[in-house]
Amino acid sequence: MKKKFVITEEEKNEIKSLYNLTEQVSDNIISTIIQKATEYAKNKLKSSSKDSSLDLSTSPLSTKTTSDDDFYKNILKCIGAESTRNNMLFMYAWRQAEGGGSANNPFNTTQPWPGATVLKGSSAGVKNYKTPEDGVQATCKTLKNGRYQQVIDGFKNDVGLSKLTDAVVNSKWGTKDLLGRITKDYLAGVSPKPHPINKTAIA
Repeated sequence: MKKKFVITEEEKNEIKSLYNLTEQVSDNIISTIIQKATEYAKNKLKSSSKDSSLDLSTSPLSTKTTSDDDFYKNILKCIGAESTRNNMLFMYAWRQAEGGGSANNPFNTTQPWPGATVLKGSSAGVKNYKTPEDGVQATCKTLKNGRYQQVIDGFKNDVGLSKLTDAVVNSKWGTKDLLGRITKDYLAGVSPKPHPINKTAIA
């Protein structure tokens, strides 16, 4: 239903008074003022009615960049997704939830790769990769192995932190409850604090 904007005689007189208008002033001036005020009100109503559940542009999240951004961007590029603000923030949250010090492996994949070794003490077989390029390709191959299509689709469609969190938590990937708590903190205004990626080459 369209909302009808009506101006009363009292409001009309207030406008006259505000602009020091006399009774002899042209009705066109009054009409112009009323029209501009009505357009402004309509625009405000329209913008406030938009569903902003997936739009982080008005959230308390601050813009964040890290020294590891190229690593995350290359993973996104490999799976065919854009490096949007939502996607990058989720990468930070995912990395923060995973933690760990494996070399060139921010999300602790166990994907075999030439020259890779097993992280000391890892019962799951988390790998150390020789180079950042190896780590990007190994992570990309893991995501494309058929078990994580919902995660890939989430990145491609830029669905936002909440839905990406659900996609990862409900997948075979090992990241679970901690990821949800971190993304909720981000949405509440907590500054992202992803662990730096260990990029030390393996001897």
